[in-house]
Amino acid sequence: NFNATFMIVGLDYGRKRCGLAVANASWVFEREALPTLPQEVFFAAIQRMIETEHVTRIVVGMPYGMHSAQSNMSAEVEEFITVLREKVRVPVESWDERLTTAEAKRNLRSQEVSSQNLAKRKDSLSAKLMLESFIAAHPAL
Repeated sequence: NFNATFMIVGLDYGRKRCGLAVANASWVFEREALPTLPQEVFFAAIQRMIETEHVTRIVVGMPYGMHSAQSNMSAEVEEFITVLREKVRVPVESWDERLTTAEAKRNLRSQEVSSQNLAKRKDSLSAKLMLESFIAAHPAL
């Protein structure tokens, strides 16, 4: 069972913005995506979230290809994770985010979300789906 004091942040890294989701023992929900540039501002926002919301872990989506091969973005995400680990004092790990963006787009289109809002929301919904997958695979957290 989940520890009630647990707070996990899920990140779906992108070159322009980072999708954001948060979870505790009771819920998982998406937050507004954060611009990834300038990096100093992005990392300061993550650090503030860790401190104010008592974040205990960060999970970053790793964009694997369909056959578990690394995708074009995998090396960039690995570099992002390396820098993130240097900037924060909570555990940071990666989790397979395969197909979460496609699923997020499908979900938002089925809700008839406008194209403009689709672009804004898909990254954070992808982070939420990835975080739900992570939690489902780790029931003893």
